[in-house]
Amino acid sequence: MTLRLQITIALGMLAAVAAVSAALFSYTSVDQRLHAETDTFLDDRISLVLSFVATRSQLADAGSELPFEPDIANPSPAGSLTRYDVELQFLRADGSIAAATQDAVLPAAQTDIDRALESAEAIPSQVRIDGRTYETRFIGFDAPNGERVALQVGRDITGQIDILEQLRFRLIMLVSAVVAASAVAGYFLANKLVRPLEQLRAATRAVADTKDFSEAIPIEGNGEIADVAADFNVMLAKLDESALQQRRLVQDASHELRAPLSTLRAIVELSQRMAMRAKALGQDSDESESEYIAMLGTAIGEVDELSRLVDELVNLASFPFDESPTELLDLAEVTHGTVEAFRLRHPDRSSELRIGKNRPINGKRVHLQRAIANVLANAVKFSATDTTVDVSVDGNRITVSDRGPGILEADLDRIFDKFYRSPTVQTIEGSGLGLAFVAEVVQAHGGTVHAMNRDGGGTTITLDIPPAT
Repeated sequence: MTLRLQITIALGMLAAVAAVSAALFSYTSVDQRLHAETDTFLDDRISLVLSFVATRSQLADAGSELPFEPDIANPSPAGSLTRYDVELQFLRADGSIAAATQDAVLPAAQTDIDRALESAEAIPSQVRIDGRTYETRFIGFDAPNGERVALQVGRDITGQIDILEQLRFRLIMLVSAVVAASAVAGYFLANKLVRPLEQLRAATRAVADTKDFSEAIPIEGNGEIADVAADFNVMLAKLDESALQQRRLVQDASHELRAPLSTLRAIVELSQRMAMRAKALGQDSDESESEYIAMLGTAIGEVDELSRLVDELVNLASFPFDESPTELLDLAEVTHGTVEAFRLRHPDRSSELRIGKNRPINGKRVHLQRAIANVLANAVKFSATDTTVDVSVDGNRITVSDRGPGILEADLDRIFDKFYRSPTVQTIEGSGLGLAFVAEVVQAHGGTVHAMNRDGGGTTITLDIPPAT
């Protein structure tokens, strides 16, 4: 079932429930009001009749009519009886009529008469005569002559029933119109709501087909759907940036890999030619063996450089998808352990560690240790052996300072880019991936990293990592 149809059905059902509830409430209210008015009217007539009977010494003979006194000025009870739309009958125990109003033709069941004579409460009933409906009440009382008589009071409620039927018909028509109008309105509303989703769907399909993440989805209006489109554009921008970085990584990696591979190939080919020439000339001297050993040593060095480059590439490429657990860490403890491992690997280098007050962080221990180790390795690489590497951890800020030549001001913002190496350090061994990995790790922990030249020479790299919330 489509979303458009679901919205249409939902709105139609909601309108139907609301309309039916309102119609039932209205119909029930009117019906109860009419019944209450009829009950009150009949109760008043019963009281009036009983008061009239109390003024007479006896009821008329069977079949006689009650007197009619239309003079409103005369307040006698008998005159009031026939000024209202009411039928009266006085019934004896055997069902015969002791007295009645003019043209009273209300049927009376013997069971109702018997119940009325035995009870002091009015007994309600309803009869239908010649297509007209009467609401009646039976009540027993003692006539002035001592006879037990049943009074039957009836009122024609055909008009009320007609009103209720007309109201019911009109309410049914109104409910049907409301439901139909709601369904139509729901359909147009569903179209309006679904149209942006369809545009978003078409745009996503276009992106999937073209693989062009740079094309943003147009945002129309505001609200949740516009927010979804905006968030989708943010995702596309991130994907486009990631694809661009991936292309740059492949290009830079291919460039960095070609150099050692070319050198390695040249050394192997030169060694092969020298061996073939020595064999052809019958030369087998210690000098040629030394040359071979030196060349093979260079080749091994290039192989080691390739291995380090591959390891760094793997670490950098797999970092975003690493599933190692995030835990609550003490930044000072992580840094202290990394510095101790650094001292074991570089016993000839002097280092100093200062620790201040820090707050716990949410992070991945292995990644943070590797990032700090990369910064320390960078400090060792670009500073003299007799200098000290200063490390401090204070206020969730890790600072590593060396006393090397420093960095060109133009290169300070680029040293964290993948494969970037300043022209001043091209002769120094390295791939340009160590600090790039540091930046990736710090940013993944919600922090920032930057470099600056220190007074007196050297470089300071600062890692700011926010505390756990």
